[in-house]
Amino acid sequence: MSLWVRNQHTFTALDTLAKTIEARVWKGFITTLSVGDIINIMFQNTMNMKVVITKISYYDNFDRMCDVEDVTKIMPPEYYDHSSIMRLMSYYSSENVNKYGVVAIHIDKIS
Repeated sequence: MSLWVRNQHTFTALDTLAKTIEARVWKGFITTLSVGDIINIMFQNTMNMKVVITKISYYDNFDRMCDVEDVTKIMPPEYYDHSSIMRLMSYYSSENVNKYGVVAIHIDKIS
């Protein structure tokens, strides 16, 4: 199983463990993931790493997720600025967020 990320900063942050939470809408492939799954994190077919899912937390929307989760583990300040949460929210339509909700996928890199 592979989870694709959209930019190299995200991949680098995950690779260095500055980022340990991947936020996604709870639909499609994401709904098949479970705690304990080992998956590949991929960026542009050139970079990949293996991770284990340690926790999956469900929320109604990104605002609620950001109220509960450590936002610096979703968007580490050394890689992203404050407006990054707005960019994250822009990746998904409000209709999909309202319909499916979102999840915080906690991961740990496998050496």
